[in-house]
Amino acid sequence: MSRRRIVDRLEALDCARRLFAEQGYESVSMRKIATELGYTHKALYYHFIDKADLIRQLLDRDVAWMHSELTASCGKGARTFLLHWMRLGLDHPRHHQLLFDGDPPGLGTYPREKREELFRLLAAAWGEGEGVFNPAARKRAWFSYLAVRGWISQHTADGLSWEACEESAEEFVEMVLKGLTEEGE
Repeated sequence: MSRRRIVDRLEALDCARRLFAEQGYESVSMRKIATELGYTHKALYYHFIDKADLIRQLLDRDVAWMHSELTASCGKGARTFLLHWMRLGLDHPRHHQLLFDGDPPGLGTYPREKREELFRLLAAAWGEGEGVFNPAARKRAWFSYLAVRGWISQHTADGLSWEACEESAEEFVEMVLKGLTEEGE
């Protein structure tokens, strides 16, 4: 039986992220999250209007965290940025899964807008400056973005850790960089 207590918003977000990763968005209800935490289901509505609001808040939190982590790598070039992102993806697979592996229902373009924030950081790592459109940097950023998203998704699906994949990650990034910077583009 659920007991009445004050909802801890961050605890609820972390529980929701875990449940979404394990069971999928459609299978997880506000009631299921509340039961998992020992709350009454009505208690969650103190912080969240509905499930879509909970997911939006979770995306906001995860993107803000990832953005702050990756910003430091931005000025160090694409290689450093990509490796840092890959490590974050393997060290925090549920964050990556929520943001990149499918769009939760009922949110429209919101998840895509959140991913775009991170893509702009990658474009900057490739040399696209604030307010300056650089087609070559944008193209390199897009192809490396797709490649790294796939690499992270595959390795997290296989349950691999960064330590098990670091050498492979470095080789992968070198191949991506070489392929995107060769003459004859």
